Amino acid sequence: VSKLQFLVTNGATTGEKLNWELKQGYVAAYAVQGHRPHMEDRFVVNDDINNTGVSLFAVFDGHGGE
Repeated sequence: VSKLQFLVTNGATTGEKLNWELKQGYVAAYAVQGHRPHMEDRFVVNDDINNTGVSLFAVFDGHGGE
């Protein structure tokens, strides 16, 4: 099962920088939206797929599009 992470915001309000984090076992990811209107970056964390010891980590760096 893929674990595409869209993340959870950490309580920022309008006009403030938004940040997201994921902590899972030995894996951590962190993202900051800054002053952009929308967060376009995404990442995938799929750790120890089917207990094989194989993991998948991917970063999708968004630039002005959907």
